[in-house]
Amino acid sequence: MKLIKEMGAVICLWCITFSINAQNRVVTQHSVGTVVEGEVTMKITQDITTRYRRTTSQGVENAKLDYSPDIQLKQLALPLSETVMARYPDYRMAYWKNYTYVQGYMFEAMDRLGQVTGDAKYIDYMRKYIDHFLDKDGNYQGDQLTNLDNFMTGSAFCTLYGRTGEERYKKAALQILKAVGTYPSSDGQFWHGNRNPNMWIDGVFLLQSYYKKVKCGKI
Repeated sequence: MKLIKEMGAVICLWCITFSINAQNRVVTQHSVGTVVEGEVTMKITQDITTRYRRTTSQGVENAKLDYSPDIQLKQLALPLSETVMARYPDYRMAYWKNYTYVQGYMFEAMDRLGQVTGDAKYIDYMRKYIDHFLDKDGNYQGDQLTNLDNFMTGSAFCTLYGRTGEERYKKAALQILKAVGTYPSSDGQFWHGNRNPNMWIDGVFLLQSYYKKVKCGKI
């Protein structure tokens, strides 16, 4: 039996090209070929559906810091933050989604470290990530604002405006603020997601983190 397929190499190349931004998706591969059985040749078609679910990356393989095992650290936050930056030079890969609250609350901590240490690497790291979610005119290009998780990361736009004064970050932050005005709520509380009136305690933290940054950043 002999089977000739036509589409396999194309699908593999597509996956490699877009792996950096890969999200959950369903891909159907359609193949056309022939099967030879004895003296009879038959044309066949085949559909294969593959479901991709992105998982959290472990980061750069064998990433290490220059700390000896017996060193006594007075500020544990420093090597912890350096570990994150070493493992994830592109912080979009730190979670199973490119843009979500995980990056948002980590940047809250890194901004505070930057203020305490005076080291610009923390803001630079934040900027490198956030700039993926702005177009050339400063319009917000992050994930859809359909849940409170994604509002939390909006605080990073406020932080960058406060630290750099660049208007593009302010513009994006205000676009996020506008979305708050139409986001569903009931009984005085925002829904966790915009399709179901569930209210989560962590939703208070997620949205208040953004609101606080809007106020403190004088946006």
